[in-house]
Amino acid sequence: MAIQIKVETNRFFDDLIVKFGGFSNILIPQIQKGLLQYGYKVEGESKRETPVDTGQLRSTIQTNPSIQSRGLTVRVAPHKAYASWIHEGRRIDPRFGLVTLKGRGVARTPAGGKPYMKIGAEKSEDYGRRIMRESVQSAINQLK
Repeated sequence: MAIQIKVETNRFFDDLIVKFGGFSNILIPQIQKGLLQYGYKVEGESKRETPVDTGQLRSTIQTNPSIQSRGLTVRVAPHKAYASWIHEGRRIDPRFGLVTLKGRGVARTPAGGKPYMKIGAEKSEDYGRRIMRESVQSAINQLK
C-alpha cells in the first residue's frame, strides 16, 4: 500500500514557464521542496497511525521523491511484505485464497485492518494544500 502525491504540469503551465524565461529554475525547486515536506508529513502521520507489535512495519515507511516526464512525484510507502495485510485486513493464503485477518498481536489490529497510510494522507491534506501554495508564492516572490 503506497500513497503517491503527484504534481503534474500541463501545456498551459509549460507555456507560462517559457514566457517567464528562467521561472522554471525558481518554481520547480520550490515545488520539489514543498512536495517533499508534504510527503514527510504524510509519512509522520501514517507512522503515528500504524499498529505496532515490534515497530518493524512503522520503521519501514519511507518518503521517496522522483521526477517523471510531466511532473514531480513523492511516494510514501511501507516496505514490508505484510504491510497490505495490516492496512486492508486480509491476505492471500495459498491453501484458502483470500483470508480476513482477525485482530491479533500486541497491536490488536482490527479484523477489517487499519488503513494507516490512507488515514495519514487524509490527516495531511490541509497541510499539503498550504505548503504547496506557500511554495508557489515563494517562487513568485523571488521574481519581484
